[in-house]
Amino acid sequence: FQEVFELYQSGLRHGALLEDGSLSRWTYNNITSTGLRLREYDWVWAFIRDYAPLLAEEHRTGALHFNLARYHFEKGELQDAMQHLLRIEYDDVLQNLSSKTMLSKIYYRLDETDALENQLDSIQIYIRRKKILGYHRDNYMAFVKYTRKLLAVNLNSAAERLKLRTEIESAPVLIERDWLLAELRN
Repeated sequence: FQEVFELYQSGLRHGALLEDGSLSRWTYNNITSTGLRLREYDWVWAFIRDYAPLLAEEHRTGALHFNLARYHFEKGELQDAMQHLLRIEYDDVLQNLSSKTMLSKIYYRLDETDALENQLDSIQIYIRRKKILGYHRDNYMAFVKYTRKLLAVNLNSAAERLKLRTEIESAPVLIERDWLLAELRN
């Protein structure tokens, strides 16, 4: 990730990532993800703010708030992350699912069980309605399944935790596997 991050920084400095003076929202998202993964929080904060004006106008607000939500989530600022998620108008299926997943993780961390159950139902309904998800369907349905199991497991029981950990580790596809495993450790 460090090497990719440095390539992104170089591409930004030299304008190589711009097309006709604009930055793709996907590149914007990927740069933010890479910086957050490396915990380069100050750099990511400046990047999100400084490069938002270079996004296509029709995607600017959504991409800005999506990435601000991710930034705040990674810093543990869950209420701030939620506020940004509420300001996004979704025009992309995967960004919508990613946002719903992030909101689920926030509800879990805030111990908002009813809200989490409703959010997981919302994800399932959304997936059933979208017929073009391909392999993403299985990834997100597995997230719902294992998040529900995480809610049901007795975290004080080492045997139950081990059983769920083994299931999560052996799931063939599962988005947020690392998050689920980390929550089992907490």
